[in-house]
Amino acid sequence: MRDGGSASGTGGEGAGARKHPHSFETSRGKDDLDEVGERNEDGRTALCRPQDVAAQIVFLLSEAGKQTTKDWNGLPPGTTALMIAAHRNYPEVVGFIYPYEQGKRDANGKTALMKAAEEGHVSCALLLRGETGMQDKDGWTALMWAVWNGHTNCVRLLLSEVGVQATQECNGFPSGATALIMAAHRSHPEIVELLLPYEQGMKDSEGHTAHWHANNKGYSAQVRKLLKKEGTKRLPPSLNSEVLELRECVNELAVENESLKRGLSSLKNAQEEADDEPSQMSQKVSSFEERLEKCQEMNRSLRRTLNQKTEEAKAITTCVICLTNPKDTLLQPCNHICVCSTCAEQTRNGRCPLCRTPVESTVKVYL
Repeated sequence: MRDGGSASGTGGEGAGARKHPHSFETSRGKDDLDEVGERNEDGRTALCRPQDVAAQIVFLLSEAGKQTTKDWNGLPPGTTALMIAAHRNYPEVVGFIYPYEQGKRDANGKTALMKAAEEGHVSCALLLRGETGMQDKDGWTALMWAVWNGHTNCVRLLLSEVGVQATQECNGFPSGATALIMAAHRSHPEIVELLLPYEQGMKDSEGHTAHWHANNKGYSAQVRKLLKKEGTKRLPPSLNSEVLELRECVNELAVENESLKRGLSSLKNAQEEADDEPSQMSQKVSSFEERLEKCQEMNRSLRRTLNQKTEEAKAITTCVICLTNPKDTLLQPCNHICVCSTCAEQTRNGRCPLCRTPVESTVKVYL
């Protein structure tokens, strides 16, 4: 069991710590090559300083995969450079290091994705989506850590992790707790509304549902109202997962696009100053321009596909009667969700438009 909350800080080392040139001052240059791979007293290498420029990151990738050996600035032993970059929101650095450190865990079993989700860093979380589905030593997922701090955008990104339950007591929650239970307890109404269709009715190891936690532990009247009619019929993780995946690709390309633009601008400036190497610099500029054009074309193509899939998703979730409003009413006893609350009035004492079963009652649901 461990305490929640984010670990932050930029403080330095103890007064007597011996500094290695690359571990603390990577700008010194090639004279310090003999110390690549060395650690300071916290076990950190130079790669654990994500604020250094991208060229230095490439230069120091021989240190990738190493982990700290002691607590440092609130981060536990086992912390990697990728985790620090995710924690401090350096998406460009995350992109460099991710292939080398993907899936590594710190002493608490947390991954870089969990640290990004805990802090609400969506750009980093997008780049770390390959770590989705992993759990820390208490069974918490990245989705749960996003819920813990109320980061709604990260929750939307991580809906594929719904339905997972904690394996240990942690942060005041018993084992078996779900992301919805945590959202109810922490009084995050927008997140409760997102998670309700996927986790309603699930219980923790003490037999308590999200509704119970909202009434006994939470403080939001809006959350209690949302959970007042908590049912047990759940949807599978993310009906629109293909749309979500496309949005992830678009966002990732947007990040890469900006990175390439900055790189291109930097190279053009350098070209003006480097008259002694015009040919080599021109080739680099041309290469960046080609990559930028390909990236922009992929972006345009993905956006077209995203728009198409979004329209298809809307068709799936639109009322079959008025073809305008979203489906939000469960018809009983056939349990079809095919009409909106407005059109549901027309079907009361009538028949289900899909199976023609007589409608006995209706229930408002949140999709």
